[in-house]
Amino acid sequence: MNNIAIDHNQPHHVLLVFRANADAQTNGSILKERSAYYQDLKEKGKIMLSGNFWSLSEAFAIVRVTCAADLEEIIDNDPALNQNIFELKRVMAFTPEHDAITFSQADPYQLDQYA
Repeated sequence: MNNIAIDHNQPHHVLLVFRANADAQTNGSILKERSAYYQDLKEKGKIMLSGNFWSLSEAFAIVRVTCAADLEEIIDNDPALNQNIFELKRVMAFTPEHDAITFSQADPYQLDQYA
């Protein structure tokens, strides 16, 4: 794995890791809305892969964005994040190059900007 700085104003991918908020009441309608939201993003080519980890309390999405503003829009419109059912635990930018993944060592995406 190579560590290089990624230009967040150029197309790149971002791994988002979510965790269920233990204090939140699970709301089935919000979860269905979230599922539809991510399906729509998949159909638009913005989601490469998404799903749950082994524990259903954690989920991930790999998104394709053209700039940092695209990522902010995806995060800002996530129904489960907006209702505090999930919280964003990790944001990691990367670029897939050839058969390797290049992660940003100096990743300017900071979780507190999405709080």
